[in-house]
Amino acid sequence: MHRKCVRYAQFRTHMQLLASLVIGIYLAFLVPSVRFELTLHGF
Repeated sequence: MHRKCVRYAQFRTHMQLLASLVIGIYLAFLVPSVRFELTLHGF
């Protein structure tokens, strides 16, 4: 039971790291495209 709990905690931490990594990559791609759109429209 305890080992399963520890494994779940590790899994949750791993998923949080993975989610933050995905969000970081998404923002890294999103921000330049938004800037490009803004400069394209002359803001």
